[in-house]
Amino acid sequence: MDAGTAPNRTESPCSRVLVLAAPTSAEGREQARAFCAFLGLHGVEAWLELVTAGGAGELQALLDDDTVHWVLVVASPGFAELSARIHTDRHTIVPVVLPGGRAEELPAWADPESGRVVPVTEFSAEGAEPLLRIVLPLMAPPPPPSAPVLADLDLDLDLHRYRHRDLDLGHPFDDRRFKAAAGITGAPPERPRPRRPRRPRRPRAPESPSTREPRRLHATVTDAAGRPRWHAFAPGQRNTVALSIAPGTTGIVTASVLREESITFDPAVGAELTVVVVLEQPDSTVSLHRTLFLPPQGASTEVQVPVEVPADAVEVCGAVLVLQRATVLLSAQLRGPVGDDDEARDGVGIRLETDAEITPDVAPPAREVDASLSFHVGGRGDALLVEPDRAGRLLHLPELDRFRDGLITTLGAAVDADYVHGNQPGSEQQVELLRDLARQGHTLYQVLEPQLEGATIGPRIQLLSPEDQVVPLEFVYDFGLPRPTARLCRHWLDALATGRCRCRPRSGPVNTVCPLGFWGLRFVIERQVASTTAVALGGDPSPGQMSPTRQTLPPLDRILFAASDKVDKFNPGERRRTVELLQECLGEGAVEVQSWRAWHRAVREHRPSVLLSLPHTEQVHGLVALQIGRASIREVESMTDDYVVGPGGGAGPVVMLLGCNTAVTDIPWQSAVAAFRRRGASVVIGTLVQILGRQAAPLARHVAQLMWGSGHETPETIGELVQLLRRGAVAGGATLGMSLVAFGETGWRLPEAG
Repeated sequence: MDAGTAPNRTESPCSRVLVLAAPTSAEGREQARAFCAFLGLHGVEAWLELVTAGGAGELQALLDDDTVHWVLVVASPGFAELSARIHTDRHTIVPVVLPGGRAEELPAWADPESGRVVPVTEFSAEGAEPLLRIVLPLMAPPPPPSAPVLADLDLDLDLHRYRHRDLDLGHPFDDRRFKAAAGITGAPPERPRPRRPRRPRRPRAPESPSTREPRRLHATVTDAAGRPRWHAFAPGQRNTVALSIAPGTTGIVTASVLREESITFDPAVGAELTVVVVLEQPDSTVSLHRTLFLPPQGASTEVQVPVEVPADAVEVCGAVLVLQRATVLLSAQLRGPVGDDDEARDGVGIRLETDAEITPDVAPPAREVDASLSFHVGGRGDALLVEPDRAGRLLHLPELDRFRDGLITTLGAAVDADYVHGNQPGSEQQVELLRDLARQGHTLYQVLEPQLEGATIGPRIQLLSPEDQVVPLEFVYDFGLPRPTARLCRHWLDALATGRCRCRPRSGPVNTVCPLGFWGLRFVIERQVASTTAVALGGDPSPGQMSPTRQTLPPLDRILFAASDKVDKFNPGERRRTVELLQECLGEGAVEVQSWRAWHRAVREHRPSVLLSLPHTEQVHGLVALQIGRASIREVESMTDDYVVGPGGGAGPVVMLLGCNTAVTDIPWQSAVAAFRRRGASVVIGTLVQILGRQAAPLARHVAQLMWGSGHETPETIGELVQLLRRGAVAGGATLGMSLVAFGETGWRLPEAG
């Protein structure tokens, strides 16, 4: 980079750093990854590149990249093995010594003799304070030139204070301030530090009639005497919660707006909506149903719900769902402390926290869901079932987690055996697996059946579940209990190809297994994540949400592919064969990358409509991270929107994460699938069962053949496509296809072929 040229800072509002390390041990690599995770927790976007002895050319290219603000060179023994000369005049290089490291292990081109070496004594705010003073992002625009410079400020600043405004790091680089901030001495650098621009405003869509008067869910609470309660429920008496949908943001109100694009209004009475309140009582969970009418503008009618608050209660917890017929449009958590006086507890009062806002299929012919199942209400294993024109009911599935774990164990063992036996359709291995899965799935159905009370489930189901709980609804089996010697039904391949079979739902023992008995192979299941951290706070829909002007996905002919090196560990060439197939199907529309930095760049330049990754999932200090390439690791929660959605607007891409446990995790709020959904993906497909690297690539090629190979009919919606992927995988002997689960609106339309 030429002297005085500022790095490109127009693409991200936070500091972006490249961490270069050359460890020679597993402990050193783990320390480097932990260092990046630590920086991420403190608001720094950090990329890690592990340099090897043969990577001098790649290292030079990394140092010439001007899209980062700082290059942190970590003292590592492996740098001594780099014999090539490295040329750099970058003023943004910061030599760093981590705990246990030695300054002597810094490469000469990092200029360790200048006295600018920054020590990190431990991964804490205090231990890394000299470095954080340098790289922490500005959270406010830079002050005018007449503002005090760093040398004039008290340097004993609290970390959270100087992270925001007290340190002026926006002025041109000055060695006095660098040394003062880092607590070091040495010769001054010759280059000026670039300024940081203001964060660009997000462009807003033109105003439309449906967005001129945004409406939210409002609540008012009164005690038994009719006195209003704004901060705490009254104990030992009946409280009344009045709910309505209206403009305004004062009082007890959801932060996000009701997405009205999919609501059907009657000219005479407006829209008839259902409000369901699910309350957790000491000994049970109860659901209360009310009907309100929403006019095209203004406030709706008000519904009142009684809430009995025990005298010894500490908190009131409940869920509020707004539906039109069976489709959930908005879900919120009603929470509040209990107290004789109407005062907040620890600054927290009665509140409505949105945990799901959904824009269903709205373009004609709209596909209304036939039933919705909400597993985020009530206790663990409880679900609210709602059908059109019928009162909802609570279902109780106390053994749901055990059932899911049993399915994962069965499917995981059988999938590995499938790979060994070559994925032969109709093989003894596949018959045994489908029989075992059907027996377990029918066991769950036997728990459900008495509670359904004649309900008609399917063919379109909406499923809401917490981010840390994947409900295996696709494995429910209602075509009877297969005997231990049951075989596949005679027309099982035709059933998978057409979606039709003579087999029907029934109870009791049966001698055959029909694939269409599994709900995931017979129904379209729309999964939505319920999380108070996973929704927008009003404004324009994200690229992953449908709107009246955005109903169709872009052509699925530009794909970005990345895979972990573990894909080739036991069977070399798996990654190469997958890339060759993608290029054969899509030509220049298929792009492969081997690091998250390259991924980020490709999303911006290639603007893919499909992101296909075969990552390895691991934990870095309690955070879920995805590894691609040899050692490129990224925490899922540190990914920004531009890792998913390219420039230019339009609908978000379809993301496929076919890796180890990408849909199931033991850590709440950290699911990789849900994280990509939040970043703007229209639909995210993951795997329910943990799979091995050698299994992921054959599944990816199977999916590619089904999506882009010749002779396959293009379905009308993305939900139907996911259903066909499951069916096609099972028909091809790839039992792993049974574990594919998808999140997002299933009504997204696919573009017409050609």
